[in-house]
Amino acid sequence: MKADHHIFAVVEPAIRPAEIKVADLSENDGATARQTKSFASLQPFIKIGPYQFTAGEVMFFRLTLSGKVPYFEVLVKDNKRLFDSEFYPRDGDSATVFLNSPNNDTFKSIHMDFELYEVSMPKDNQFDVPEIFMRGRAKIPNIMAEMCKHYEDGTSIQHLELIARELKLGLATNVPETQDQQARIQAWVDYLKFIDNLVAESYVSEESFTTWYIDQFYYLNFVDVNRIFNSPNPPAGELQANYTALKASIAENSDVPAEADNLPAPLMLSNEMAFRPSNMYIAEYSIENNSAIVSARNGYARKVAFYDDNAEEGSRYTQLNIQPFVSKSMPDSDRPLRGSIAEKEDRTATEVKHKWVGRQNVGEDGLGNVHQHALYSKLIDHQNQDEVQKMKLKVRLQAFNPSLYKYQKLPVMIYEVHPQTTQVRAEFKETAKEVGALNDNLTRKNSDMQTTAEERPNQVQNHFLSGYYIIENIDYLYTEDNKKMVQELTLIRREWPGKAVDLAKAKQNAEGK
Repeated sequence: MKADHHIFAVVEPAIRPAEIKVADLSENDGATARQTKSFASLQPFIKIGPYQFTAGEVMFFRLTLSGKVPYFEVLVKDNKRLFDSEFYPRDGDSATVFLNSPNNDTFKSIHMDFELYEVSMPKDNQFDVPEIFMRGRAKIPNIMAEMCKHYEDGTSIQHLELIARELKLGLATNVPETQDQQARIQAWVDYLKFIDNLVAESYVSEESFTTWYIDQFYYLNFVDVNRIFNSPNPPAGELQANYTALKASIAENSDVPAEADNLPAPLMLSNEMAFRPSNMYIAEYSIENNSAIVSARNGYARKVAFYDDNAEEGSRYTQLNIQPFVSKSMPDSDRPLRGSIAEKEDRTATEVKHKWVGRQNVGEDGLGNVHQHALYSKLIDHQNQDEVQKMKLKVRLQAFNPSLYKYQKLPVMIYEVHPQTTQVRAEFKETAKEVGALNDNLTRKNSDMQTTAEERPNQVQNHFLSGYYIIENIDYLYTEDNKKMVQELTLIRREWPGKAVDLAKAKQNAEGK
C-alpha cells in the first residue's frame, strides 16, 4: 500500500444511521431540481426520532471533528409547538443529522446519528416560540462499554482492525504495518480509553508518530502524522481535484447551469479574488501562536529515563533523548519553531526537560507485558503532537466543501489587499529574498487558474502564511444570519518562514560581526 499523504479505507463501516425520507422537491409545484439538489447543503437537516425540524427552524448548528469522536450542537425553534410533548427525547433517543454534499456523485454526504447528552428547553413565556438547545456525540454502540477482553499476540494495526469490526466501524489508515507485536488486554476500560492507550504505544518506525480519530463517515482513522509532513508537496498539476460548488449555483433561484456545480479545479485554498465564487475561497483567517507555552511545558528536547528489565545486568538504567522531528524536505527559507536564531546562545541545548517513566518489561521471547518500543512510542508521540500545536492558521471557507478531510495535505495561498499592507510587503519582498527568507515555492502561477497575481497589482501574496498545510480539524457551521453552511478549518504546519531580520542577524553572528 503506497500511502504518502493519502489515507486509505481498509475496512468499510457497518453502522447505518436512521433512514431519512424526503420527497423529491422537484415533483412539487413551483420547485426545481436545483432545490432538491441543494436540500441540506445550505443548512443541516435534523431529525429527533420521527420529528423533523423544518428549514426555517434551525438557528445555529455546529458539527466538529476536533475530538476523537465527532460531536454536534444545535439551537432550533419549535414553530409547531409539538416537540416538548410526545417528541421530547428520553434516555436512549438520538438525533439524526444530514449534510448533503453539493457534489454527491463524487463526494459523500454526511449522515450520522448522535447520542443526546444535553437537551434544554427554557420557557420564559408561554406565548414565545420555544427554543431547544441540544448537544451530542456520534452514536457508536458499545464504545463507552467497559470491557475485559484479551487480544491474542498481534500488532497494533491488527488489533485496531479487530476493534473496528467489533464496533461496526470502518478502518482507514496510511500505515502499511506496525512493528509492535504483543498481546493486549482491555482491562475493564471503555473502548475509547483502550484505543487511546493502544495508539499511544503503537510503533511504526523511529521516524513516525501517530494519532487516531473517528471521522464523520464512521471510519476509525489510524494516521502516521510524520509520514504526511514528510510527503512531497505535489505541483499544481498533480493536486487532488476539487469539484467546485459555485455559491451562486446552489441558490434556489439561480440561473447558473447545474453543470457549473461540478467544475474541476486543483484543490487549494485561498483568499485570492479569483477564488471568490468557489468553495475554496477563504472568507476569514487568523493565526494562533502558542509557541512559548509549548516550549515552556516540553522544553526543546526531553531526556527520558526508565529501568529496562530486559537489558543486560549493569545497563538496565536506560536514557533516551527525545527531540521533535523536522521535515526531510524543509525549504531553505523555513525553520522549525525552536528558539530564535538571532540569539547568540542556543537555548535548545539547555532548555531540556527530564522525566523518569518507571520500568519496561518486554520479556524473553515476547513474554513481557509490552513490546520493546512501547515507552519510546508514547513519549515521541507526546513530544511531536505538542510540537505541531505551536502555531496554527485558522480559516473560514464561505461554502461547504466536501472534498476536505482531516490530516489532508494541501496548499494555501494568502493575499493582502490593503494598500498600505501591499506596499510594505512589496518592499519587504526584496529584503527577504536577499537573506533567503522568501518562501516563493508556492506562487499564484502554480494554481492553474486563468489569471495570475501579477495581473492584479492591488494584491500581494503573504509569503509567511502561504504554503502547504495539514488539516487538523474541521467544523461545519450554520448560523441563522448566514443562512448557509460554512466550514472552519484548523491548519497546522511544522516549519514556518524565518524572519528576514533574524536571518540577517544570524548571518552576522556566524561571520563574527
